[in-house]
Amino acid sequence: MIAAISGRALAAAARRAGYRPLVADFFCDTDTVALAERATMLPGDLQGSINGERIVETLRQLAGDDRPVAIVLGSGFERMTETVDEVARHFPLAGNSGAAIRRIKDPQLLAADCAEIGIPHPEFRWSRPPDPENWVVKTAGGAGGAHIRRAAGETPILQCQVPGGRYFQRFVAGRSISALFVGDGQSADIVGFSQQWASPAPAAPYRYGGAVRLRRFDRKQAAMIRGWLSGLTRRAGLVGLCSADLIRGPDGYKLIEINPRPGATLDIFDDAD
Repeated sequence: MIAAISGRALAAAARRAGYRPLVADFFCDTDTVALAERATMLPGDLQGSINGERIVETLRQLAGDDRPVAIVLGSGFERMTETVDEVARHFPLAGNSGAAIRRIKDPQLLAADCAEIGIPHPEFRWSRPPDPENWVVKTAGGAGGAHIRRAAGETPILQCQVPGGRYFQRFVAGRSISALFVGDGQSADIVGFSQQWASPAPAAPYRYGGAVRLRRFDRKQAAMIRGWLSGLTRRAGLVGLCSADLIRGPDGYKLIEINPRPGATLDIFDDAD
């Protein structure tokens, strides 16, 4: 069973792996319906969010008399960790618990973990910096890049550990690199690397646009990044498919954030090899 804002890529991966996917998402587009054994609309909307009060009943109706081997939660649940835990009480969860998501998506804890492990990570702060032109403002638990703004002119009200709270992160110039990886709670294995690009909109200058697979990647750098991700996997207890956003600048790589779910680059890695 799959629940996500868009379930098409996960449904395609499930079919290729020999499963019969049951899909709940916001679109129920023709491609997803063709891939799914059954599909239904996920309660909620893009302007708001997934309706946590109705999701369990929606999934029960989708399952019907079948007993799904597991449920995979895709995009849309990063700021709904209590809903993740509620879903897990009714269906076997293949992926990260609410506690793991809360830990890795808390910008203050991530910054502290990176400092202790020795992972280069942009400076973070809750309060407005004196040089906002060198910073971006992000939403804790946000995904897809649409929530990121340049900090100049922004005066968000921020509180530590408030779901959906906004925070400042120092801007890092360079190439946007993503690492798709699998965690087992103790270590991480990298599936592959990709380069990403933005599809800017007037109100969303860093909105995700797409990615291309990097067939070649320096082995020493790959081993270094794997070590970083293994350290964070142990700290947060990450399991299943996740992705890491990094920036490669003149002074090397910086880890920007972790997405504790199958990433947008799943399509370009889910093939025969």
